[in-house]
Amino acid sequence: MACFGETADRSATSGLLPGAGQGRSATVPGCGGGHAVPAWGAAADDGHPFLFAAQEARKREFPLLVSGQGPDELFAGYARYERMMVSDGTEKVEEALWADVSITDEANIQRDIGVIRSQGLEAFFPYLHPEFVNTALTIPATLNINPNRTPARKLMFRELAMRLGVPEEVAMTPKRATQFSSGTSKMLVKSLQE
Repeated sequence: MACFGETADRSATSGLLPGAGQGRSATVPGCGGGHAVPAWGAAADDGHPFLFAAQEARKREFPLLVSGQGPDELFAGYARYERMMVSDGTEKVEEALWADVSITDEANIQRDIGVIRSQGLEAFFPYLHPEFVNTALTIPATLNINPNRTPARKLMFRELAMRLGVPEEVAMTPKRATQFSSGTSKMLVKSLQE
């Protein structure tokens, strides 16, 4: 199931994205590899949600932790993409998405895998499967961001969720960072105070 190091060749989507086929490529993060990172060292940089989830999964004897990492980079979920769309236009957003996906493995996924594996579990990142990544990155930014809507970002992802039966009030909930929406930020502060 190892997917790390595979390359998403932007030329494969030639004609679908402005600038496609110009020899650009992105390292597609994946779901395997033998990367070990000490739990607390890795968790110190936003890995705490995964640490707490992995500890709970281990207690319940689950062998695998499935992660929802990826949609923010693939479907323009961060506020900076919306600001970029307004100030710099669609092409800059699409270039930023490619750039962000290309560093996701090194910047986030390796840390998360290390934290999860430190608890004796395997990690799976379904949104980062190379075919899914390549397909998602062919979607024009204008279909993912509309500054005149609320919420304005991850529009295709939200639409897909509703088509799959996720209630609209859930699919249209504004984005919040995992460490805040999951409560792990409060848990960490509490554990450090004890």
